[in-house]
Amino acid sequence: MLQKQRVMLQKQRVMLKKQCAMLKKQRMMLKKQRALLKKQCVMLQKQRVMLQKQRVMLKKQRVMLQKQRVMLQNQRMMLKKQCVLLQKQHMMLQKQRVMLQKQCVMLPNQRAMLQNQRVMLQKQCAILKKQYIMLQKQRVMLKKQCAMLKKQRMMLKKQRALLKKQCVMLQKQYIMLKKQRMMLKKQRALLKKQCVMLQKQRVML
Repeated sequence: MLQKQRVMLQKQRVMLKKQCAMLKKQRMMLKKQRALLKKQCVMLQKQRVMLQKQRVMLKKQRVMLQKQRVMLQNQRMMLKKQCVLLQKQHMMLQKQRVMLQKQCVMLPNQRAMLQNQRVMLQKQCAILKKQYIMLQKQRVMLKKQCAMLKKQRMMLKKQRALLKKQCVMLQKQYIMLKKQRMMLKKQRALLKKQCVMLQKQRVML
């Protein structure tokens, strides 16, 4: 009977050694998984910092665009006012031409004055045309900037979606690690009970 019990104890010792080896391997796997999780957390934090910087840049660009829009609106209002003034001046000139035609024979000096006024108006029209061309160029630049901002927004949305997926994967891995820890705790409790039983058997022997 004692020999049988010794054989049983030796078998149980071998089984315990194997279980200890398995537990050590599981601990190493858990350490490696923790290291990977830490690296992934560091990468996520860096990506968050990059996203925050990009958001700040986008806000600054939006403020600049709003300021440029306000400037363009002001310039448009000024151009409209100038156009209204030019129309009024044109109407006045037409009226003056009618009056001058009546006074052409009697007042040759007024013809010279009108010619000077025409030259001034032509210069003003040329200046207004240049301003209109500059406004068109500014509009084209604003459209290009808006397109760039849209592309940056799409890239940010894609990065956010990837970050959300990575967070979900990390949460799943964390849950799996918790379950593995619970299993290891249960296995340790069983091993402790088996060790207590073995000690009692040795005492009995």
